[in-house]
Amino acid sequence: MRRLISLAVVFLVVTVLLAVPSAVPPAQTQEQMIAITNGRVFDATGASLIDDGVVVIEGTHIVAVGPAGEVAIPAGALTINARGGLIMPGVIDNHVHVTESLITGDVLTAWLRAGVTTLVDTGTVRDGAIVGDVVIVDGIEVLRNFARGVTERPPRLLVAGPILTAPGGYPATRPEPNSQLAAQPVTGPEDARRIVAGLAGRADIIKVAIEAGFDLDYEDAGWPVLDPETLAAIADAAREAGLLSRAHVTQEGELAAALDAGFDVAAHTPIDPLSDEILQRAADAGMIFTSTANIWGGIGDAVPGNLVRYLELGGRFALGTDFPFQVGSQMPVAEMQLLVGGGLTPEQVLVAATRDSAAAVGREHDLGTLEPGKLADVIVVDGDPLSNVADMANVTLVVLEGEIFPQPSALVPVGDANCDFAVSSIDAALILQHGVGLLPDLACVEQADVDASGEVDAVDAALVLQFVAGRLEEL
Repeated sequence: MRRLISLAVVFLVVTVLLAVPSAVPPAQTQEQMIAITNGRVFDATGASLIDDGVVVIEGTHIVAVGPAGEVAIPAGALTINARGGLIMPGVIDNHVHVTESLITGDVLTAWLRAGVTTLVDTGTVRDGAIVGDVVIVDGIEVLRNFARGVTERPPRLLVAGPILTAPGGYPATRPEPNSQLAAQPVTGPEDARRIVAGLAGRADIIKVAIEAGFDLDYEDAGWPVLDPETLAAIADAAREAGLLSRAHVTQEGELAAALDAGFDVAAHTPIDPLSDEILQRAADAGMIFTSTANIWGGIGDAVPGNLVRYLELGGRFALGTDFPFQVGSQMPVAEMQLLVGGGLTPEQVLVAATRDSAAAVGREHDLGTLEPGKLADVIVVDGDPLSNVADMANVTLVVLEGEIFPQPSALVPVGDANCDFAVSSIDAALILQHGVGLLPDLACVEQADVDASGEVDAVDAALVLQFVAGRLEEL
């Protein structure tokens, strides 16, 4: 008899779901309210950790952050229990290269599911490059089209466009066969202004290569490098276009050339120990370094130490991995561990991966911290990454601009082996998000179904549908 009643509930709620117009997404609407509760809130602003905190989201933006006793949860809000995890901003990987990887498959979705909500691509195919028999008209649009073509929604992708360089200069000097495709030669100051003007409105940042060779510095005879006047023209044109500029540098002299020209960001932290003088000069100029410690092996041992000293002098750094040269499309835990092992604190690393990575792309106004008015990029991490940064691998919930993305580890057992209706709100949220089109697989999540494989019976499905039926009118 119970099974007949349960099947009747399934039929009733399925009928309601099928009556929802197909144009209405199965996820929350723009007005949907979400409250993430029962977690420790790390907002990345520099404020103290909130031990029992709440983050409230309306549509695509955060509307409230604070202690549980001080933040009112709106009536009708979808409440997600963080189960004591750390609630923090989504991670930003500030230095990746994804065009070539996307040709062969989707490398983006894995990042989002891991909790990386924004990627900064720092070198696309240049306009006019020839790939096989195809002339690339717009290299930035090629990358964006690849991103649009992935099966699931990708992380936010911010793009630099091609790497501006001297004719015959880095990265065309790299041994990889396609390295020259990202190298945009610049012949002088006027050419620099013309190229930057052509990238304005298409690129999110402007990137330049300043490298004379792996063991050489700016003044050494080696690979061609742009002269100071051309470098200054690029930085000035980027500023006039409202874009931040970043320079690929690996040595102290290259960093000095970037500072002389007025660049905003160093795409790498130089690999040799830096003098206090150059570090203080960079800090005073407000330059943001990018870490990329994981790509160097033994020759980059000085990177974490340079960053420790840079922070002490008032500087800032963003976290970047330089994918695909080392780290895969995942939470950059290896980079974080290298930095902590070199003397940085987990909190400093997480601030670099959120607030200061947003600043490095000119997006601190809407990304990087948990504050009212900012875009709702929020993750929940199981464990205590502020003590053990390796726990950043344990992301249980991802929210990108207010949209919930399920994680296998988020589908935690709910102790409902007897189907006693003890279904958690996070389970309901994930099921609501993916219900339409997956109706045969709807289920309460039990020990045997932590991956939401759908291997459950009609009783399970009925109980969950019954639990969420009151929210169907919001779809």
